[in-house]
Amino acid sequence: MMLERNYDVAWNCNVRIDDFDPGNAEDRALAKLMREAGCYRIFVGIEAFDQELLDRSKKRAQADLIQDFVRFWQNNRIQVHASYIIGLPGDTMEKIKRRVELAIELNTDLASFNRIFPHPGTPYGDNPEKWGLQVPDPYWYEDNYWWGQAVAGTRDLPPDEVYALQQWALTNYTEHFLQAAE
Repeated sequence: MMLERNYDVAWNCNVRIDDFDPGNAEDRALAKLMREAGCYRIFVGIEAFDQELLDRSKKRAQADLIQDFVRFWQNNRIQVHASYIIGLPGDTMEKIKRRVELAIELNTDLASFNRIFPHPGTPYGDNPEKWGLQVPDPYWYEDNYWWGQAVAGTRDLPPDEVYALQQWALTNYTEHFLQAAE
């Protein structure tokens, strides 16, 4: 419709890794139409590269398809903004450090590293202990400053370490690309 009506609008959208197959002709055609209609960037929640963590988080994505997915969009001249989660159930310091290394290697156009936030009404928020999450204050979301606080941790990483690792991930990732640009 945007093409038919000749709209000149730049737009972006959210997509899921498991919704696009680079080998599927219909998906390739859709990506081309999206670009022609003004799509310049997609946002995708990669979360992690570890299949165990993806499965535990009920993501339908396959870790071994992440790189193909990203290249598919970049080859269609659409930027990729990848989002990663720090503090997933089962996360360890080693897994988080490896996640940042792989995010750097993947070289998406943008990346964000967010902490796990077990919101009420979600499986993580309604029963964090079942998932191996530590949530010291079950009413964390009522505080206006929750974004800048340690909210949740894992069995191996207390909330303050998850917070510190998120800050480390953001800094490490950004510094890598700033140094590469020099």
